[in-house]
Amino acid sequence: MSRPTVHHRKPRSLGGGDSRRNRTKLRSDKHKAWHLLFTNFQPHQIAEEINQKYLDPDYKFVVVRANE
Repeated sequence: MSRPTVHHRKPRSLGGGDSRRNRTKLRSDKHKAWHLLFTNFQPHQIAEEINQKYLDPDYKFVVVRANE
Protein backbone atom coordinates (compact mmCIF):
# COMPACT_ATOMS: atom_id res chain seq x y z
CA MET A 1 0.00 0.00 0.00
CA SER A 2 1.17 3.49 -0.84
CA ARG A 3 2.09 5.72 2.09
CA PRO A 4 1.03 9.37 2.45
CA THR A 5 3.41 12.10 1.36
CA VAL A 6 3.25 15.89 1.49
CA HIS A 7 2.49 17.64 -1.78
CA HIS A 8 3.03 21.39 -2.16
CA ARG A 9 0.06 22.75 -4.08
CA LYS A 10 2.14 25.69 -5.32
CA PRO A 11 5.64 24.26 -5.81
CA ARG A 12 8.33 25.68 -3.56
CA SER A 13 10.40 26.24 -6.71
CA LEU A 14 7.68 28.68 -7.86
CA GLY A 15 7.48 30.54 -4.56
CA GLY A 16 5.13 28.26 -2.63
CA GLY A 17 5.84 27.96 1.05
CA ASP A 18 5.31 25.37 3.74
CA SER A 19 2.08 26.85 5.10
CA ARG A 20 -0.75 24.47 5.89
CA ARG A 21 -2.79 26.11 3.10
CA ASN A 22 -0.14 25.15 0.53
CA ARG A 23 0.32 21.54 1.63
CA THR A 24 -1.83 18.48 1.19
CA LYS A 25 -1.31 14.79 1.82
CA LEU A 26 -1.33 12.45 -1.17
CA ARG A 27 -0.63 8.78 -1.50
CA SER A 28 2.96 8.46 -2.70
CA ASP A 29 1.92 6.78 -5.97
CA LYS A 30 -0.45 9.65 -6.81
CA HIS A 31 2.19 12.21 -5.83
CA LYS A 32 4.75 10.57 -8.13
CA ALA A 33 2.19 10.39 -10.96
CA TRP A 34 1.39 14.11 -10.61
CA HIS A 35 5.03 15.09 -10.94
CA LEU A 36 5.58 12.63 -13.78
CA LEU A 37 2.70 14.20 -15.72
CA PHE A 38 3.04 17.86 -14.77
CA THR A 39 6.50 18.37 -13.22
CA ASN A 40 6.18 21.83 -11.62
CA PHE A 41 3.89 23.37 -14.24
CA GLN A 42 1.86 26.42 -13.36
CA PRO A 43 -1.94 25.98 -13.32
CA HIS A 44 -2.52 27.35 -16.82
CA GLN A 45 0.15 24.98 -18.17
CA ILE A 46 -1.53 22.02 -16.47
CA ALA A 47 -4.90 22.97 -17.99
CA GLU A 48 -3.32 23.31 -21.43
CA GLU A 49 -1.66 19.89 -21.13
CA ILE A 50 -4.92 18.27 -20.00
CA ASN A 51 -6.90 19.89 -22.82
CA GLN A 52 -4.39 18.99 -25.52
CA LYS A 53 -3.62 15.41 -24.52
CA TYR A 54 -6.07 13.91 -22.05
CA LEU A 55 -9.57 15.39 -22.11
CA ASP A 56 -12.43 14.59 -24.48
CA PRO A 57 -12.25 17.39 -27.10
CA ASP A 58 -15.93 18.19 -26.48
CA TYR A 59 -14.87 19.56 -23.09
CA LYS A 60 -12.40 22.16 -21.90
CA PHE A 61 -10.61 22.24 -18.55
CA VAL A 62 -10.41 25.85 -17.36
CA VAL A 63 -8.34 27.33 -14.56
CA VAL A 64 -9.25 30.63 -12.93
CA ARG A 65 -7.58 32.40 -10.03
CA ALA A 66 -9.61 32.19 -6.85
CA ASN A 67 -10.80 35.45 -5.34
CA GLU A 68 -9.25 35.92 -1.94
